[in-house]
Amino acid sequence: MLQAAGAAEGLRTRRARSAGANSFICRPNAPKLAFADREKFYGDPKFNEIPIATLLSDAYNDERRKLISENASLDFVPGSVEGYGSV
Repeated sequence: MLQAAGAAEGLRTRRARSAGANSFICRPNAPKLAFADREKFYGDPKFNEIPIATLLSDAYNDERRKLISENASLDFVPGSVEGYGSV
């Protein structure tokens, strides 16, 4: 949930500028990106190294936020973390 909150940070101003019905689509898209990352990067820390510092970083979430639009997305898109494979 921290990652979803990081991706959603800064969306409030964008939503305030566009008060249409599509602006509410931004809200569920941030957690959807975090869930995609969870499927790719998260696991039992006893058996997997999790790049948590990167996943919670402002730089990473700034890039993830660029994928959030006011149109609903059906895509499940995990991000890319150096050393952990790319999309």
